[in-house]
Amino acid sequence: MIAAAKAAAVSAAFYVVSTAVNGTAWNSEALWKSVGQGALNGAITFGIGSAFGATGGAGGLLKINNGLLKEGLRTLTHATVQGAMTATDGGNFWAGAASGAFGSITSNGL
Repeated sequence: MIAAAKAAAVSAAFYVVSTAVNGTAWNSEALWKSVGQGALNGAITFGIGSAFGATGGAGGLLKINNGLLKEGLRTLTHATVQGAMTATDGGNFWAGAASGAFGSITSNGL
C-alpha cells in the first residue's frame, strides 16, 4: 500500500510540474488518471519485487535462488507488465516492454 501511495504522489507531482513547464492547460481528469496509473504501477512493481526478492539476495516469495534465472524472470515480468500497461493505454506493447526490461535491468544492476 505504501509503494502505491508513494508512486501515486510522484505521478501527481510529475503531472503538476510537467503541466507548468510545458505551459499546457490544467486537466483534472488527466491528473487523476496519472495518479491512478502511478498507484497501479507502484503496487505492481512492489509485487514483482516481493515475488523475486532482493537483487543478489534471497529468492523472495518464489524462492528462486539462482541469480541469473531470478534476474531473467524478473526482467521478463517487468517487460510483460509494462508492455501490457502501455498497450492498455493505447501505446505500443513492444515499446512498453522494452522500457520495462531496460528499467528492470538497470535498477537491478545498480
